Amino acid sequence: DRYHKLWFKRNLLWIMALAVATVLFICYLGFVVYRFLAVRNLERRARGAVAKGNFNEGQVLYERLQQKRPRDPKVNATLAMVYISQRNYEEKSIPVYDKAHELDPTNQNLLNAYSKALLEAERYDDRAKEIFEKALHVVPVPEHTMLPDRRHAPTPAVHAPPVALQNPLQFDCP
Repeated sequence: DRYHKLWFKRNLLWIMALAVATVLFICYLGFVVYRFLAVRNLERRARGAVAKGNFNEGQVLYERLQQKRPRDPKVNATLAMVYISQRNYEEKSIPVYDKAHELDPTNQNLLNAYSKALLEAERYDDRAKEIFEKALHVVPVPEHTMLPDRRHAPTPAVHAPPVALQNPLQFDCP
C-alpha cells in the first residue's frame, strides 16, 4: 500500500499530463467532426439550391464552400458550371475556371466560358492564348470518312411487304 502511494506521488505529473492530453484530443476530435459535418451540410445545401435552379444562392454557397476547401476539384468544377449557367465572366471567376479546366480540359462549355472571361478581363498572356486556341479548335473530319451509300431500307428480320427503292434527298444530285 505504501509503495502504491509513493508510485502515485512520483507519477502524478505524468498522470495529469496524460489526462489533459486525452481531454485535448477528444476536444480536437469533436472540432474536426463538427467542421466535417458543417462542410458536408453546406455542400448539401449548395447542391440542393443548384438542383432547384436557384443559381444565385448556389453561387453564394459554393463560394463559401470553396473558401473552406480551395483545393477540392469538384467544388471548383461545380462553381465553374454555376458561373457558366449565370453567364458570369468576371475577373474573380478566372481562377475558378482555371482550376476546373485542370480537372476537365476537354469540356467545351468550360473552355468557351474560360476564354470569354479572359476576354472580358482583357488578359492576353500565353496561358490565355492557349485557352483561346483550345476553345476555337475545330476537329476536321478525316478525308477517308464517307457517308454510307444506302439506296434501300435495311432488310427486316421479319418478312414484310417489299419497299420501293428510294434515294434519300441528301444524295440526290441535281
